[in-house]
Amino acid sequence: MSAPIHIIINEDYSDGTYQSLSSLLNMGRINYIHAKNLHHFERILCYLRPDLKVHLWVHPGFGQFQATQQTTNGMMAVKALQLANVNFNLLTSVPQSKEAKEYAATYNLQLIEVLGLEEHAQKNAPIPIIDLIKKLVPNWESEITYSQNIDIVDGYDVGIITALYDDEFVNIKNVFGRDKWEVLRHPYTNNLYYTLNHVLKNGKSIKIIAASQFSMGMINAAINTTEMILKFKPKYMAMTGVCGGKPSPQNKEIIEHESSNKKEEIRLGDIIVPNMVFTTSKGKISEGGFKPESEEVKLNIEFIPIINAHKKDIIREIMDSDSTRDYGRYNLQAHIQPMACTEAVIDKPGHFVEFTDRDRKTIAVDMESFSILKACESLHTYRTKGIIIKSVMDRTSDKNDGTKAYASYTSAMFLKGLLEYLEY
Repeated sequence: MSAPIHIIINEDYSDGTYQSLSSLLNMGRINYIHAKNLHHFERILCYLRPDLKVHLWVHPGFGQFQATQQTTNGMMAVKALQLANVNFNLLTSVPQSKEAKEYAATYNLQLIEVLGLEEHAQKNAPIPIIDLIKKLVPNWESEITYSQNIDIVDGYDVGIITALYDDEFVNIKNVFGRDKWEVLRHPYTNNLYYTLNHVLKNGKSIKIIAASQFSMGMINAAINTTEMILKFKPKYMAMTGVCGGKPSPQNKEIIEHESSNKKEEIRLGDIIVPNMVFTTSKGKISEGGFKPESEEVKLNIEFIPIINAHKKDIIREIMDSDSTRDYGRYNLQAHIQPMACTEAVIDKPGHFVEFTDRDRKTIAVDMESFSILKACESLHTYRTKGIIIKSVMDRTSDKNDGTKAYASYTSAMFLKGLLEYLEY
């Protein structure tokens, strides 16, 4: 039987606890897996062999809490694990801290210093992975059972990919019904897939397969999209999530876009369905500097009349379903215009002009869209039609994540509405 491993839930890669753990790992004294939050931890469980045993630790993030006065991912994990009746201990690099001692006492938990981790583990029995999965992961039987027929499964109507699990994929799960998904683990891949039979308003049932990337970027997007097309052969492949919008210096809540010789207001939360996506980082570097050589891929033209015919109805349903906002006279909009796809997060005033120099109608930028559409185009034998549906979360400068959840929601809801009008 394999030796127990340590799983530590700790969102801060730079604090003293993480540095001490890294030292123990480098010395070969412990093996551990680092999870940033509870969602990350739950996904890790499903990738591990069910016969393994673990010691579970949570670092609440006292320093971050004192600095921001906001509940940390570690603190949220503590509450969730206790509600699930899971055994774990608190881990800290400052056990003498008054705040740490009071926190441990409040939740009736042991507070262990990092350097005492090994000694404590030797005295306490590890937890079987299978017990954690049963307590924390919905549909856990599906998650640890391999289907013998997965490799020849096809007939899915829609494939969905998001770049991020938090916010982006969570909203996909929520808008289609969080408790309706079944989890599928393919025996030849590390990714987890979520499947759903979604009933349209006309009574027709469609099969959806969905997954999130391990990390952002075009490479991961290309791998995940290609894998999903080859394994599940969906008729449509959609990516939802967030993007950056063209900035407007006049109004920080409004993003200006020039279209048909008039100014069109683009607001945070607006939906972008790019009719063309182009890359920005390909080119040649010489003594004369960098000479760009962009590539482009276009949206399948059949989507455009469908979106134009029904976007107002879809947007009205989104606004009617959202009780958290007062839209007033400002309605959400759906824009069908070019998008740039880059390899870096853009957080620099004035940088967006590099995209409008390539195409003056460019209104948004992301890090994955080109790969999704290019994979669908390249694997033409499977006839999967790709579409990008992303919503504006910022203006590519002075970035913060305050609008990410909302933009992820409008993006996911627009896809759900659009599925009503596609042919299957």
